Amino acid sequence: MKKISFVSLGCSKNLVDSEIMSAKLNRDGFKITTSTDEADLIVINTCGFIEAAKEESIQEILAFGEWKKEKEGRKLIVSGCLAQRYSEELEQELPEVDGFLGTGTLTNISEAARHVLGSERVLNVGLPGLDYEPAYERTLSTAKHFAYLKIAEGCNHTCAFCIIPKLRGPYQSRSFESVLKEAKELAEKDVKELVIIAQDTTYYGREKGGRSKLVPLLQELDNLPFTWIRLLYTYPSEISDDLVFALKELNSLVKYIDMPLQHGSNRILERMRRPERREKVIELVKKLRDEVPNVFLRSSFIVGFPGETEEDFNSLLDLLGTLELDHASFFIYSQEEGTIAGDYLDQIPEETKKERLRQAIEVQEAITEKRNIERIGQTLMVVIDEKLEDNLYKGRHQGQAPEDIDGAVFINSDKELRTGDFVTIEIETVEVFDLWGSVR
Repeated sequence: MKKISFVSLGCSKNLVDSEIMSAKLNRDGFKITTSTDEADLIVINTCGFIEAAKEESIQEILAFGEWKKEKEGRKLIVSGCLAQRYSEELEQELPEVDGFLGTGTLTNISEAARHVLGSERVLNVGLPGLDYEPAYERTLSTAKHFAYLKIAEGCNHTCAFCIIPKLRGPYQSRSFESVLKEAKELAEKDVKELVIIAQDTTYYGREKGGRSKLVPLLQELDNLPFTWIRLLYTYPSEISDDLVFALKELNSLVKYIDMPLQHGSNRILERMRRPERREKVIELVKKLRDEVPNVFLRSSFIVGFPGETEEDFNSLLDLLGTLELDHASFFIYSQEEGTIAGDYLDQIPEETKKERLRQAIEVQEAITEKRNIERIGQTLMVVIDEKLEDNLYKGRHQGQAPEDIDGAVFINSDKELRTGDFVTIEIETVEVFDLWGSVR
């Protein structure tokens, strides 16, 4: 029985793809291992969104090219966004890779594995975007108490900086039946936190005509035995009154909104081809805080977009101070071929972009620390993610998404706790992103 190991790069949506491929291989007679030393075949599921992601993917491919040399018969497959975007170039330039699968051909993984293990080279890319209507079997690679649920594939937005529609295809919502079937299966596996993902979760159902169907879906999911349901990748222009009400009223939907705002200058937002405007964003954040008590807000921003002046950048810094978000991520603009902004002539020098990134992170760190300090003395429900040592555990409150993107909570407890337990703790100290507390 041949052993196969996965390296999954990029976002949680990519991780779901890896879990689907892993389950299919297992069902078709292969053995999945987490040990790359034991593996006969490595599948690298790549990201190709921005330059840094492409570089990480190439470095992993080259590293496992060296891994192949250590033992005769080892094979390497590259799948996902980078393969979708550059399959012909990669096939020519990376002879150490035995097979390529695109984002729409991932379910052909078993056939590809058999061919490459039989010393045939495979190029099976095809059209972008996997049809997620079936509830594919998955081998969960996250901790047992949480799992991602992808409700759609692809994107219909035309943001000037983004290549995703070309890598993932147009937006395809899954049916209620398909999503609910998979959610029920995850609940039966004792998943306690369900994390809803898509390129834009708020667009769910809209490509089929009419309004978003996200809130009715959340209402159905709220009837299942999850302790927490977390919603990621919401677009600010699509956050409806119904969704705000759902955040307030649904029992399991955590009071947490992740919305990419991208910038604070209306001029830059217009050049980005984003529908949001600064004034509306400020109104939205105020509304969320007024109507959803103790809501946690996170966002992401791009610095150094073509044509960004000092005045534009200062508008971004000023917006950060005005909104006082709980968490924010920042990315240096990456000039990508095939995008609208990739052809803009007024690109920003790299050193300027790096300096602006430093400044933005510094401003937000101070805001995040301030908001966390305000939580000292509060009691919060926390899910236990792992035991670090005797009497010390690591977990998250509802304002922190999995995989440390929003920091963590470190918990002192004389009582033995288990991964997946929900406990109430009192916050005692903070360290910028992280909180420390004890079980009450």
